[in-house]
Amino acid sequence: MTLPTVVKDFLDCNALSYRLYSYPPNGTLQQITEAIKIPAQHLIRVVLLKDEQGLLMAILPSSHILDFTLLRQVLHRELDPLYGDELANFFKGCRPGSRPPLPQVFGLPAIADKSLADIDGEIYFDGGAHNTLVAMDSKAFQHLLGDVRREHFALSLNVLDLQQRHAATPEEIISITSRHLPRCGTNTKIFKELPALPEAAQRILELRTSSRVASGSIAELIQQNFQLTEAIINLASAPLYDSHGGKIESLQDAIGVLGIDIVAGLGFATSISHAFPISSDGPLGCRSFWRHSIYCATLASIVASSLPDNLHLRPGLVYLGGLLHKFGYLILGYLFPAQFFLLNRFLEVNSQIPVARVEPHLLGTNNRQIGAWLMQVWGMPKEFTAAIRWHHKEDYSQPYAEYPNLVLIANRLLCSLGIGNETTDRLPATIISSLGLSEKKAFAALDKIVKSHRQLNDLSRALYV
Repeated sequence: MTLPTVVKDFLDCNALSYRLYSYPPNGTLQQITEAIKIPAQHLIRVVLLKDEQGLLMAILPSSHILDFTLLRQVLHRELDPLYGDELANFFKGCRPGSRPPLPQVFGLPAIADKSLADIDGEIYFDGGAHNTLVAMDSKAFQHLLGDVRREHFALSLNVLDLQQRHAATPEEIISITSRHLPRCGTNTKIFKELPALPEAAQRILELRTSSRVASGSIAELIQQNFQLTEAIINLASAPLYDSHGGKIESLQDAIGVLGIDIVAGLGFATSISHAFPISSDGPLGCRSFWRHSIYCATLASIVASSLPDNLHLRPGLVYLGGLLHKFGYLILGYLFPAQFFLLNRFLEVNSQIPVARVEPHLLGTNNRQIGAWLMQVWGMPKEFTAAIRWHHKEDYSQPYAEYPNLVLIANRLLCSLGIGNETTDRLPATIISSLGLSEKKAFAALDKIVKSHRQLNDLSRALYV
């Protein structure tokens, strides 16, 4: 284990005692703390921010959420996080991805959260090698920070009010979302003015529930969207469906390969996407939303196809449940763009925090409650509504539990690909057993997905163009 010269020279110059620990270079903060068996509060992290006044390094415990509202109150600045290649320019001499909390070394102005002073014992921070932590006494670290400004701008997960509600009315949702970033003129009228189920989506549902399959009629509706049509044809030619043989030249050919349920579900989702346009950027923006949705729906369907027949699953609802299991985010982004923007900002700089724990802090509710509520208003099938509302619960065993269970399994599998918002790829044994599934079959389904990633990515882009 070695430190970059620029970091080692600074520590040695300050004559402070420290030790080094190795850690997995691609591990999450949670995995790092578990590997070396330390509380999350003792691991320090850095967020780089910028505005028209310049750069700022924010230093806080990994157990805390950077709160932009508090930061704005303290500094009277509108700061945004730096991304991607921008970060590489400010930690010269360190491995890419490393962010040592040493502002003096890199010539950056900084602010440290006051909670750092409450840490007893050793603290740990990134040493700049991207696989080595520096451990030193917390008082020594405070000395190392010198005259860096101390303020309260981060919130501990332990003190957040994260109680989940069993139900939330539109009035409650509006009242609570106003707490942190009020929206002028917001009232219950805004919920009453929500768009009805889009006409195209309603037509597709009618065709799918009629006595005839009516694939020709569904094809006519979808062919009005050229990009979606081309993406569906390309998907039917993907390795995932390579057992069909022959060339796919038309939407009808694709329906013969993919099945009417998948194609109808994509048509339904496209009409929903157009009815609830949201910003494209951020971890919850439409780019990430539809990519995750396409992968989840496809994977859930593949896993479902390997399950026992006695479960009597409806393939179309399995696919649609995966495709729109995060439907509540579309509502949030459409109705409350300011709050949705703020939620994205939180997640961009607090990626180690599960989104389910951030939502209640900002919104007082979660996307699942909102999405399930509107689907009930629209009279959608209960299987589908259950997939939206309960896909996060490992112990959900009520009627139609197979549908949210399949979405949860798909999301856990996708976690290993870095897709979605799950923080673990552990497959829950209870669900695996109740579905009559094996982990071997589950990961085999994931392998099939990986081989068709290009076509799936193209399809996801077609949904929000």
